[in-house]
Amino acid sequence: MSSRGGLALADLEQQPVDLVGLGIDICALIPRISKLAGPVRAYLDNPDDLSADETRICSKHKVVVKAVSSWTDPAPIAVRAPGFPRYREDIAPVLDRVKVTTPIDLWLNTLGPDHPTVLVTGTKGKSTVTTMIKALLGRSEMAGNIGMPIWSLLNIKKGRPVICEVSSYQAADIDAVVDLAVLTSLSEDHVSWHGSVERYHADKLGPVNQARRVLTHPEFIGALSTRAGEVRTVEPLHTDGLTMPSHMAANAELAIAAALWVKEIYPGVQISADPVAVLNKLPALPGRLRPVISEYDEHHWFDDSLASNPSGAAAAVRAFLGKPIYLIVGGIDRNVSLDPLIAAVKEAMAAHSAFSIATLPDNGMMIAEQLVHACGDFVQIIEAKTVAEAVESARIFSDQSTVVLFSPAAPTPARFGNWADRSAEFVTAVKGGAPFN
Repeated sequence: MSSRGGLALADLEQQPVDLVGLGIDICALIPRISKLAGPVRAYLDNPDDLSADETRICSKHKVVVKAVSSWTDPAPIAVRAPGFPRYREDIAPVLDRVKVTTPIDLWLNTLGPDHPTVLVTGTKGKSTVTTMIKALLGRSEMAGNIGMPIWSLLNIKKGRPVICEVSSYQAADIDAVVDLAVLTSLSEDHVSWHGSVERYHADKLGPVNQARRVLTHPEFIGALSTRAGEVRTVEPLHTDGLTMPSHMAANAELAIAAALWVKEIYPGVQISADPVAVLNKLPALPGRLRPVISEYDEHHWFDDSLASNPSGAAAAVRAFLGKPIYLIVGGIDRNVSLDPLIAAVKEAMAAHSAFSIATLPDNGMMIAEQLVHACGDFVQIIEAKTVAEAVESARIFSDQSTVVLFSPAAPTPARFGNWADRSAEFVTAVKGGAPFN
């Protein structure tokens, strides 16, 4: 169970508190924090652009909303929303003057001691592993980056395991000590938010290194601090009985090992009698190499829209070595290395995969050019303005039975919505498209 490493809710009693950003995580916390703390203020980039829920909650609980540009006299405690830019030049100097916490950190320090706690993080695979552990541990809860605000877990029975997915944005400023941290992977991502690869790794690994126990793959041992707790590894690709792509099987191995370790720590916790069978039946999560069936053609379509970095796209490519691949890539350029994707494409071409690419704004063509430079010419490169156009190009220009991967290797540009919007566009285009002759 979690132990105190930072602030708990009780530490905020009668204290003025500043909320830095809003969103679902902070909004779930406000009803609790407003009962204890002194004046509560929220600082936002656009205080006049609140959602209906944010307006209602702030009004009901007397949270004063102000522009972050006016944040010159901070309260002694700041609660940072996960995505709010921790290191932005106008924000970091103010945060450096106060004690900073987050909704997840507050929950782990307040309610975590009553529960077996598992924190799951990594550059890729964290949502899948979180969901798999939840499926294996009976009467458990999951929250965090998976989409469930952790402060919605208030009235759960004492002793029930809580599995919390944590992004790098959320990992920064977590001081709590959890029972078990699971590190799924570690590569390069979110450099523009963290400021450097080194800081991204430091933020991502912060709560891992202070956990009582750490579970990861052998190749990530070297990234851990010497102050990390007991460390165990799972050997890669021991996939006996697991009927899923190799990178999903690696995630499954982590989930099974994590669930068994929780059972070892807390013998009263319920665990599935046949973990392999349970995970084989678990459907792929939306946007994570999820098959999409089309009645119009015999292509093999996969929605991997949450693969928003080169490592994620590389894992998808490796799942289909030796098969013809049509890769749809492109999004926001975060200035991260393409080396993981380059290595995977080289493996695919060495395995005689016919390889084609459809590029999307903003950086799709740049990705394609770097891949061609490193790997050689592809069958074809098609420039598309939208995901639907990319799907159409795959139908026109690739053979039947081609594996079509929407694995963008970059986040969704704001003008196109978010990952879910591009995912929906892909699925709609695949299912609703007319056959081409």
